[in-house]
Amino acid sequence: MKNILLLGSGVSVAPLCDYLNERGYHITVASRNKMTAEEIVNQHSSRSFSPIEIDRSNPENQALDQLIKESSIVISFLPGPYQPLVTKYCLEHSVSLIMTCHIGYLFKTQQEFEQLDQQAKEKGIAIVTEAGTDPGYGSMIGKKLIDDVHAKGGEIIDLWYHVGVLPCNPNINPFGYKCFWAPKKSLFASVKIKDGSGDWIKDSQIPLIPGDKVYLETRTVEVPNIGTFESRPNSDSGAYLYPKVYGIDNVRNFYHGTLRYPGWGETLQGLIDLGFSDTQYRPELLQKTYQEIVLELCGSTNGDAKALVAQKLGIAVSHDLIMRYQWLGLFDDKPIIPPKDSPSYCDVISDLLVQKLGVYQPGDTEVDQIIMYYDMLVQYPDKKERIISITNPSAKQGDHYSICSQLTSKTAAMIARRLLEGSLNLTGLKYPSIPEIYEPVLQEYAEEGIRSKETVLAA
Repeated sequence: MKNILLLGSGVSVAPLCDYLNERGYHITVASRNKMTAEEIVNQHSSRSFSPIEIDRSNPENQALDQLIKESSIVISFLPGPYQPLVTKYCLEHSVSLIMTCHIGYLFKTQQEFEQLDQQAKEKGIAIVTEAGTDPGYGSMIGKKLIDDVHAKGGEIIDLWYHVGVLPCNPNINPFGYKCFWAPKKSLFASVKIKDGSGDWIKDSQIPLIPGDKVYLETRTVEVPNIGTFESRPNSDSGAYLYPKVYGIDNVRNFYHGTLRYPGWGETLQGLIDLGFSDTQYRPELLQKTYQEIVLELCGSTNGDAKALVAQKLGIAVSHDLIMRYQWLGLFDDKPIIPPKDSPSYCDVISDLLVQKLGVYQPGDTEVDQIIMYYDMLVQYPDKKERIISITNPSAKQGDHYSICSQLTSKTAAMIARRLLEGSLNLTGLKYPSIPEIYEPVLQEYAEEGIRSKETVLAA
């Protein structure tokens, strides 16, 4: 029996295990989190657990090395910074690798891409990156649209892509949000936005967006027949490479944005302006209350926290932001929840957001939806067209898994199955945005009722 090594045991991996176990594969789940991993392993006899600690600052890891050596294929759900070490061992042992992270974690230039591609080909293995929901399934939809345009002699002038995982109910809480994937990671990243270009090309140039100003770039987006949302440019994860990958080198405008319900941008920008994006290690925070921390960030040790926050942000005390922060608990005279990671302002606020917004649990009545909205301007020899593509799957009440977890893990699982069966015969560094991958995966999803809907308009 072929053994699949699964690195990570987060909220998105269980559907992958179900999918592959149903098809006769054994899975070894390697994780530092024994409790979550064993919850997954105990659901099926063809699963085993291997404890593992990975220190990305250490270039060697014997346990990881041995696990990869004994595997037929590796599927990695580890955070992006850990992927180079995983890739190193996969190359050494000629084991194919599938990962869900953005391309930017493996290389930053076309030359680095070509070097890794050549190394994988020499070892006779496939390294498939961006095999999740977005990037992944959403990338497949976009690349198929682009390939269809090129097949008709057209050229992409502008490509606007907005995607979000959102609760179906916008009034679930004052933030209009709930965690359906990697809660700490997603919310920490929402507050700690790094400086960079973002996934955005504007008038053929890549604009530089300071990390503490990214939410000022929020724009209103009307998704036809679904609703009104906000979109902000994604953090830098490869805008400089995507046009090359997609075959649209001459694109004028390229935008990859994250959708949220209205109000999210100003709420997060307010937290950043208060100082919560600071990641400096501050052990003294463990002895403070939320109110004391807010007062400290406002440059005070006492006073009306609401009034001081309003003053610092230049808003009225009656503003919706103050109401949201009060609901969050920022003005409470209660000790902080000790952060799971280092005690920093950013960890304090992201842990509080996870607690208050909530994390999807199997059987929750509040379920999620995914919105993938492409808006492309296309030039043909004799005309211009606007292509609208919308994909909007959602979970159903009582579902064991969120729709985000299902798409994230099953996309990787579908690719892994085809590599193991031999129906997908690839070597080298690959994206899911090639026909050999996206055609069978999109077809399998369509058979499950998940498909995009396209509309073509005159431009």
